[in-house]
Amino acid sequence: MDVFVARQPILDAEQRVYGYELLFRSGLENAFPGTDPTLASTKVLTSSVLSIGLDLLTRGKPAFVNFTRDGLLADDAGFLPSASAVVEIVEDIEPDADVVAACRRLRELGYRLALDDFVYRPELEPLLELASFVKVDFERTTAGERLALVERLRDRPVSLVAEKVETVADYREGLSLGCSHFQGYFFSRPVVYRGQDLRGHRGSQMQLMHEAGRDELDFARVERIVKTDIALSYKLLRYINAVSFGWKQRITSVRHALSLLGQEQVRRWALLVALSSMAERRPPELSVMSAVRGRLCEGLLTLGSAGGDRALDGFMLGMFSLIDALLEQPMAQALEGVPLAEDVHAALLGEPNRARQVLDTVVAYERGDWSALDERAARLGLPEERLPRLYAEAVEWAGAVFD
Repeated sequence: MDVFVARQPILDAEQRVYGYELLFRSGLENAFPGTDPTLASTKVLTSSVLSIGLDLLTRGKPAFVNFTRDGLLADDAGFLPSASAVVEIVEDIEPDADVVAACRRLRELGYRLALDDFVYRPELEPLLELASFVKVDFERTTAGERLALVERLRDRPVSLVAEKVETVADYREGLSLGCSHFQGYFFSRPVVYRGQDLRGHRGSQMQLMHEAGRDELDFARVERIVKTDIALSYKLLRYINAVSFGWKQRITSVRHALSLLGQEQVRRWALLVALSSMAERRPPELSVMSAVRGRLCEGLLTLGSAGGDRALDGFMLGMFSLIDALLEQPMAQALEGVPLAEDVHAALLGEPNRARQVLDTVVAYERGDWSALDERAARLGLPEERLPRLYAEAVEWAGAVFD
């Protein structure tokens, strides 16, 4: 399924790109479609982080994302890395005790806050004290109102963002008012990006949501669920790539990914992914084939001389071997932002290493290419007579998962 996110640059006073605001779109039409704002924020998060890739959209620069009251209280902002995210608080939020507490938690975690379309009211003082940015709407305010607002905020430790800047006169006025950042059609209209969202298995997503709701997360159960669904495995790795700016490393297994994230990050990821994907009815056949391959590669590594290579995760190898077909992209493009172990990554790109030999053996068996199978099984030291049983067990397992 195609997903869409628009981004609009936010510039500094020298018109250099400082960051990007990420905006919900339901198609290539460059306009907000009137969707529920909370749902729109959720879709921006999942599409940006799990489908298109935050690294592609922002290139490491700050991502400004709108959040409603429901999104703040649900801690949805935690889906973004604190070092590169700016939480935009929409203008119609009432700053009650719960909202202020949620914003204070975000600040303590290292997030920066921006007050969108800001018009001063005394009751907004608690949010103003927590804000790093205040966005001044040049479309909805008069020159006198903007001047009065800037005067009120002059001694505050906040950066002023002139938004909806349409003309050179707006830009010059913003400079004279002391605005340090600028956003609007004068510089750039939002640009729409399209990505592909992998639709997984409804049953797996329901199980994942159930596990995420437990008081104490059972990593073994979550691992089993993720390993049944290529969509969940893929989104887990895309997510860990987005949140792990401080400690990028290759992922050797699903368990490795879960342990690196930790309980709270896994719970946050699981709930958001499950809730955003509940429309799926049945998995595509390619998803079933991916699961069969993952299980069979895993089984092969318990046999013969290949069984000694414990560093290679056969499940990840087989599970991701069809990701190019699932996403309808070249394999190199599909694997961008997916931090697989180096030997698995290289094998999926066709390099002739040991992991590739295991995968080629599985493919030869699938195709009934018996001469190639004989050669590859012998090279790996695999007892070829065990393959039919392993394959039958893999098919039976995948069938039970997707039933």
